[in-house]
Amino acid sequence: MKFLEFVKKHCLLVIALVIILIVLIVGAVVAKNLFFSSHGDIFGNRLDGIEEHKMTNEHLDKIESELENLEQIISVDNNIVGRRADFIIKVKSDVDIITSKGFADKILEFLPDDVKSFYDIQVMLVNEDSENQNYPVIGYKHKTKTGFTF
Repeated sequence: MKFLEFVKKHCLLVIALVIILIVLIVGAVVAKNLFFSSHGDIFGNRLDGIEEHKMTNEHLDKIESELENLEQIISVDNNIVGRRADFIIKVKSDVDIITSKGFADKILEFLPDDVKSFYDIQVMLVNEDSENQNYPVIGYKHKTKTGFTF
């Protein structure tokens, strides 16, 4: 009974509180849908056209096998995320920086032009001697550029 008496006595206050509560609930739902969308691709439409310019396993296997055949290289790993191709090249301890930077350009030799102009390519050069102060070296090639920037 006391509750009903309070509501009758403070009618305008109760109406204002109900309206504020409704606005807060609607605002929270709208904000959740706008800012925390859980459906759809995390890349949005940035991957449009990726099927026409696919970096295939054949390309990646060719790059790995050709680079690993060089005696200065120990291993080559890769990872494709969206429109970015990451390569980690581990070189022997006696390889200098200039020579190892040339290995990044070798990657481009085994990719078709349409793939090079679609993907950003990142190369990390690491040395088997972890105490070598010149390593690691990271190179980046934007899809609109023709070579790497270190």
